[in-house]
Amino acid sequence: MSSRLEMPDRLLLVQLYYQNNRCPSETIRKFSTLRGIKSKSDAPTVTAVQNLVTKFESTYSLFDAPRSGRPSISSDYVDQVSDLLEENHGRISTTLIGRQLNIPQSTVHKIVTQHLHMYPYKFHLVHHLTEGDKVKRIEFCRKFLKLCDDDENWISKILFTDEAHFHLNGDVNTHNVRIWSTDNPNEVIEQPLHSPKVTVFCGFSSKFITPPYFFEDDNQQTVTVTGDRYRRMLQNFLFPFLRSKRKMSSVIFQQDGAAPHTANDTKHLLSQSFGERVISKGFPFKWPPRSGDLNGCDYWLWGYLKANAYMPPPANLVQLKEKISSLVSNIPQVMLKAATGSLGPRAQLCLENNGGHINPKYN
Repeated sequence: MSSRLEMPDRLLLVQLYYQNNRCPSETIRKFSTLRGIKSKSDAPTVTAVQNLVTKFESTYSLFDAPRSGRPSISSDYVDQVSDLLEENHGRISTTLIGRQLNIPQSTVHKIVTQHLHMYPYKFHLVHHLTEGDKVKRIEFCRKFLKLCDDDENWISKILFTDEAHFHLNGDVNTHNVRIWSTDNPNEVIEQPLHSPKVTVFCGFSSKFITPPYFFEDDNQQTVTVTGDRYRRMLQNFLFPFLRSKRKMSSVIFQQDGAAPHTANDTKHLLSQSFGERVISKGFPFKWPPRSGDLNGCDYWLWGYLKANAYMPPPANLVQLKEKISSLVSNIPQVMLKAATGSLGPRAQLCLENNGGHINPKYN
């Protein structure tokens, strides 16, 4: 506290201390009265008064002692860091900058954030929306919000589903990628072809989440999701799971418009299994195209899993699958409820944005 006091205030505190029989509390009370301090939080503390007096009695001075510590950051370092960031278009880590300039990473981070006012932004991969797409997104959000208004428990019945690729090297894990900039650059990145990967199906509602299903052949090699394989997954994995949870007759099944999902045979199977309780292309309640920002798997689940599945990096696909399975099985219901509960506000934001993509800051 004493370092924040002006010298006249320090002098007054010491004088009052001796005038009031060395009583810190009385010293503070009279100091507050003289200085017009009404809030206790704005007044000096007992410890601050005692430290000030102790310093005065030991040094006969009320001035602060010269501070030892790290020297201030030189302007040369700031210029060098700025030049490296500009040369690399912001795509360089503070650790690498520190190595190249032979200065601590903590110093580089302080320069970037406090001197250059730059912050690390994630890459966000989104699909281009046509005007027709936006119209369909608006229609979906309006219907969705109306159903939520009509039945407050309606959203809890939805089973959000999707598939995603998890590459062994984590190239698709944009949660581990940052770009330093003063403004969000909204950058995109290209992914390498033929990287070892697993393809995962998963679904969740506000009350439960399915185990992950890996699309593989008999030799446990990752395979492409086709209509036949998708239907076999539904019949041999998802439907039995829902029956075991006694949810088959009540769940509302959601899927996007991927070709295996909307093949005629797939739609027939879904109609037989769920009736009209399907949110998908080809059904009365149509899922809008290119709308990952409205699907909890895309705006939450896959990001959560990819942010954690690579720490530490798996050595092979078996370890990657084990890590994904473990993460899924340990997701608490409170997270599921929060993820599904956010869809209402997201639908409202979509309407306010005239059907456009929802700002990534809400992910």
